[in-house]
Amino acid sequence: MLIPFEVTHLDGFIPRNEECDMFKLEDITERIEAMANEGEAFTFIKEGRVIAFGGIYEKWKGNAEVWMIPCPDFKQYQLEACKHLKGLFKRWFSMFNRVQTISLNDTLHHRFMTFLELEREGILKSFGPGGENYAIYAKVGI
Repeated sequence: MLIPFEVTHLDGFIPRNEECDMFKLEDITERIEAMANEGEAFTFIKEGRVIAFGGIYEKWKGNAEVWMIPCPDFKQYQLEACKHLKGLFKRWFSMFNRVQTISLNDTLHHRFMTFLELEREGILKSFGPGGENYAIYAKVGI
């Protein structure tokens, strides 16, 4: 279930290895808290465990950035999460002229972004902390 984010949801948070490779745990939790304070944020909870954090914040009038940080158990619940996220994204699309995000440039993330009705706009070469290519996705003119 998606519920509004609260700082206490970070207690006991365990990030995926991918996030640990990029940031220290304190940096991840500070980043989540900062992004949550900038806009609207959610926590996806299943069976009493935090599965993911995410949200949206306005970069400037009409333009918003979407973010999500999944926990290691996310794959187990990704179908259910997608159903919840689809409705949330539809609401967010109605609030902004442009909704965008970045993600790894791979098949899994591309399928996820396409499901959420985001279109790949380009490749960000060597954008990742290890030199990985990322992609930028957006829905424009909503």
